[in-house]
Amino acid sequence: SPTPMPVSPARQLAFDVLTAVDEGGYAADLLHSTWARGLALSDRRLATEIVMGVLRFRAQLDYVIARAARRAVGRIDAVALTALRIGAYQLRFLSRVPASAAVHESVEMTKENARQLAGFVNAVLRHISREPVIFLILLAAVAAVLAVTLVMMLLAEPLMRLMGVTGVNVTGRLLGVVLGALAVQFVIDGLRAAFFIRPG
Repeated sequence: SPTPMPVSPARQLAFDVLTAVDEGGYAADLLHSTWARGLALSDRRLATEIVMGVLRFRAQLDYVIARAARRAVGRIDAVALTALRIGAYQLRFLSRVPASAAVHESVEMTKENARQLAGFVNAVLRHISREPVIFLILLAAVAAVLAVTLVMMLLAEPLMRLMGVTGVNVTGRLLGVVLGALAVQFVIDGLRAAFFIRPG
């Protein structure tokens, strides 16, 4: 079988720093410690971007991970959770990083520290990486619902006149408002499902 590619220095540094932060360390100090010596400037910059991004968006990332893993982050091993946060951050916020690289390197980091969890990390990140496809499907569905809503709003009053319904203007507008509200709720629910947006 082919020899697996080693984890990039930037992601390895990010993993080590985030692990140390969970144990009480300070990210800014660790990113400029002896751990970063000898790394290329581009690697240090990427490591800093990942670490600071994970710390800044930790709550959002944990929500995404928990939904994809179908378990609370408190029930996920620390090694796997750190690798998942690094991978999820790249998938969600670093569009220049190929999804395959983000997933692969997080899996490799997990193998080095907890091999038995590599399959779990791979499955969760691949689930997260597929969400943009779901979003495109959602957009098509939303467009269809909005088109139907618009047609119903335009036809409501003429149809009611044909049926001899009184109070046409008020009833037609009310129907339009109801259909519009349903379409908006559909959009909100769809976005929550596609991007795991925390309600409220």
